[in-house]
Amino acid sequence: MGKKDCCCGGGGGEVPAWFMTYSDVITLLMTFFILLLTFATNEPEFFAKVKVVSFGGGGSTGVTAPSDELLDKDSVVLRERPNSAAISTRGSETPPVHTDPARESLSRGLQSLQTPDLLADASRVRIETNTSMMRDDTGAITEQAVTQLRMLAQQLKTQPLSLQILVSDPEQADFCVHMAAILTDPNGLGVVPGKSPGRVAVGVVDPTMVPSGRIVYQLSHTESPR
Repeated sequence: MGKKDCCCGGGGGEVPAWFMTYSDVITLLMTFFILLLTFATNEPEFFAKVKVVSFGGGGSTGVTAPSDELLDKDSVVLRERPNSAAISTRGSETPPVHTDPARESLSRGLQSLQTPDLLADASRVRIETNTSMMRDDTGAITEQAVTQLRMLAQQLKTQPLSLQILVSDPEQADFCVHMAAILTDPNGLGVVPGKSPGRVAVGVVDPTMVPSGRIVYQLSHTESPR
């Protein structure tokens, strides 16, 4: 019994043009999904944001502002970041958002003596601060203390006041004498101009009057300026 000859078309061994293998279908599907994920979102490219943040927008109204409002074609924008701009454990170039109420309270108390209010008219003003704010670990006077002494010197020059520097710790007496010398020495020891002899006193009082670790400035009005 002989074999029948096949009369099917395309019997030459060639693959038809419409035929694709299974791997080609998978490849096309992957390409389709990649294109879909790439072009189906309306979110601007991240590089555009980075460019504006790093180099400036040249007058744009925002990070994603319309391009017709930019001035990049007519101007050159350059931003230099100093070495201190890097964020570290000690902070960055960002201005501080918190203040120190303990330090500001003393400054406000001294400044209030210059204003014609009830505090300025009082016969005696008592201002209390921490000893740690006035001297550092080595025993030297701090910048905060120098600022306060400048303000006290200004008060002693412009108003009929006498000053008492009071502490309860005997070991702090020498430091208080040093501060008094700054206010009374003609040259201010190179810190503040003094020239207020006889109007500054130092005293060691009972801890009930001045707590330990504190310094008290007691300003009293005199009858006439000296």
